Amino acid sequence: MLWSHKRVVIPVALLSLLACVAQVVIAGPTYRASAAVVLLNPPALPEVTPENPTIPAQYENPYARFGDLSVIVDILVHVLDNETVVQELKAKGLDGTFEIAANRDFYRGPIIDVSAEASSGSQALKNAQVVIDELERQLVELQQVQGTDPDYYIKPNVIVPPNKATTVLSGTLRKLILLGGVGGIVTVGSGLVADARARRRRSRRAEPDEEADVPEQLSIDGSDPLINHRRVNGRASKARAKGRELR
Repeated sequence: MLWSHKRVVIPVALLSLLACVAQVVIAGPTYRASAAVVLLNPPALPEVTPENPTIPAQYENPYARFGDLSVIVDILVHVLDNETVVQELKAKGLDGTFEIAANRDFYRGPIIDVSAEASSGSQALKNAQVVIDELERQLVELQQVQGTDPDYYIKPNVIVPPNKATTVLSGTLRKLILLGGVGGIVTVGSGLVADARARRRRSRRAEPDEEADVPEQLSIDGSDPLINHRRVNGRASKARAKGRELR
């Protein structure tokens, strides 16, 4: 059906293809930089002795009481996903997107994976570093609010620094899939519209012409045959009506 309207379908399909090619050329490549941060437990609390019968409250880090650093990982992931923090990151130089998540290789472990994407390799590296700096700042702030002694903080340690950016196709591929889907829908739609119009034209041509079917021999006195035909039909209708009344 679509091929029967190739004069419409082919130009639309070519325009969709050109749009996809233009997207690849204009958008350019996307670069990603990755890093990993591990959280370290605070030092052990001092022992209780007769000379030191109590442990200062500021030594007792409430976040260390969970006994599971993956809880702190989850907290930091939610904190950095907040829209307010994202806007602060943009103000600090973030230009692109980022993702922060618990390391997938260790079930509920203390490692945080950080990745950032941008239109250039240098910007991707900068984005990753901006996110790491914010992660460290947020971790300090969470413990500072609790009045914890800095010596007993849970501390971050960058184990995989963001020192390399690689080209990825994820962003461009998503746009190409979207454009391709829209182009396919428009192409099929144009074919369906053209087919519907062709059907309507064929149906109009096939409609019987009532005036053409009127017999010309009714024109006895040289008057319009159509008028004579209508008069004869009118008289016949009146005669039938009178016959029914007589019955």
